[in-house]
Amino acid sequence: MMLHEEIEVKLRDEILNMEFKAGEKLVEMELADRYKVSRPIIREVLRRLNSVGLVSYIPNRGHYVAKVSIKQLKEIYDLLKLLEGYACENAVNLYTQEDLDYLMDINEKMKVAASKDDHRTYRKFNDLFHEKFINICNNETLKTTISNLRVRAYAYRYLALTVPTTMSNFNEQHSNIIKLLKQKNGEKINQEMQKHIASSQRLMIEVIERSQFF
Repeated sequence: MMLHEEIEVKLRDEILNMEFKAGEKLVEMELADRYKVSRPIIREVLRRLNSVGLVSYIPNRGHYVAKVSIKQLKEIYDLLKLLEGYACENAVNLYTQEDLDYLMDINEKMKVAASKDDHRTYRKFNDLFHEKFINICNNETLKTTISNLRVRAYAYRYLALTVPTTMSNFNEQHSNIIKLLKQKNGEKINQEMQKHIASSQRLMIEVIERSQFF
């Protein structure tokens, strides 16, 4: 891996972990000092992150951690519902017992994280749960499209988890999805995944509107 790629991964992960907040300015000199690299490398990293929507650039002002509007979030989640539902429907004819065991194990780990109110660990396993269906499909275009949409909503995706009982409710929804996978019911698993993502979308928007986040 080249140096600028290593720094890109570090900065991307720190943004996704909200060590940099949505709308925060990213100063080239400060980032160069932070990662002990030259400013040209930082400029290339910012350019690459801008190309995937994680960073925005304002002429004569500089780079900022990207923000999105409620309208954009709704649009992103409407697409995620369709695409992830499609992935689940296709997975019913492609998954292996190893895939099924993996999903069940991940869901159990999420239950433990929920019982400890451990949002960070829950988020990590939740990502793995959803990604598994996409990986089962072995469709790189689908994987890239969903990944890019998730990145655009990175700063807001897990606001729903701040609502009491949400994590345990999501685990029940995951259990229903796994059940439908075992039954090889493509139509219903598509609908269940769409319902699951819709519930996350609804709660996320409610939290944003209550907190006057925008």
